Amino acid sequence: MNKSSYLIIVIFFIWGIFLFVGTFHFLKKKPILEDFYVKYNNVISINNKPHYFYPNEFNPYFPAVALLYLPYSLFNYNIAVILFFFTNLLLYFFSIYFLYHKLAINNILIFIVMLLFLPALQTIYLGNTNVIILFFLVLFLFFNNNSDFLQAFFLVILFIIKLYAIFFLIYFLLNKKYKIIMYFFSILIGIMLFSLIFIDYQNYIIYFTKIIFDYRSAWIVRTISNQSVLALLYKLFGHTIENTIPVFYFPKIIFPIYYFYLFIIFTLLILLTKKIKEKNFILNIYIIFIILIFAVNWYHTFTILLIPLIYYYYLTKDKKILDLERVIFLISFILIIIDYNPENLTKKFQLLLTAPKLYGTILLLFLYLNYWKRMKN
Repeated sequence: MNKSSYLIIVIFFIWGIFLFVGTFHFLKKKPILEDFYVKYNNVISINNKPHYFYPNEFNPYFPAVALLYLPYSLFNYNIAVILFFFTNLLLYFFSIYFLYHKLAINNILIFIVMLLFLPALQTIYLGNTNVIILFFLVLFLFFNNNSDFLQAFFLVILFIIKLYAIFFLIYFLLNKKYKIIMYFFSILIGIMLFSLIFIDYQNYIIYFTKIIFDYRSAWIVRTISNQSVLALLYKLFGHTIENTIPVFYFPKIIFPIYYFYLFIIFTLLILLTKKIKEKNFILNIYIIFIILIFAVNWYHTFTILLIPLIYYYYLTKDKKILDLERVIFLISFILIIIDYNPENLTKKFQLLLTAPKLYGTILLLFLYLNYWKRMKN
């Protein structure tokens, strides 16, 4: 290990202590790691089955994700929450450490910026799974050793945690990587069958007959804090659950616009996949498109954008680009890490300001497309 690696470990150790103390001592919010608390209570010990993963309230998670929480359910919550906290902490460190070295960043300041990426910090504080998603995305993109099986395996883990990972299959389908697709569904079916040892099969029946179809209109979509395109349409033409005043009230137009938007997005994604041959570049664009497609984007959902942000920095750090592009990149980064969620919306046009991360994502997509166009010419 060189001096840089030792320095990185020291910085991480100090950062981890502060984050742990801040989460468990200074922030007296109960329950600690509230997202983990919900899932912990949904999953009981493996010795107490059958268990229904879906409570009465809306729960959009794939049933097999219960396997992720089963080991923690063997402990009481006070122990389980600490174990999950350190799981997230270590996986985040390995994610950014792998990115830092794989992309040869060689800039300690950039590592510190990565370490303090606010959506990831909120993921750790809330006990959410987006850091785990980030970790497996990094493995999927950069540490698969060109193995079809490993790529499929990492993709299945991502899919089980968040369904949007299935969009990556578009890339393999269009590039005729049928073996990876075959591995994907084989591994997925195997994990689903294995999960039946611990959870009741009716979880899957409920999921495939009800949950998937309720997703687009679920209450979680219609919140001010949701920063997806669909949520923005609700803010513009409908009502949020906070009963905000829309900019132009016309709820019937929400889904026609949304479906047309999805058609444009998927068409663009297919065209780009056919034209762009550099795998990691197009798959980073896929990550951006996932944010633009997914119906529910909380503050911490944007954790995965750390990869395309750092990858764009890697692409341009030694190349001459316009100062305007650097400014746009900085604006994109700032928009992705900030939040605007006022308690009182006195003016209806303030609703347009409640999706800064979405706007930052759009700017990041523009930068990628502009870079590809310039390289192509």
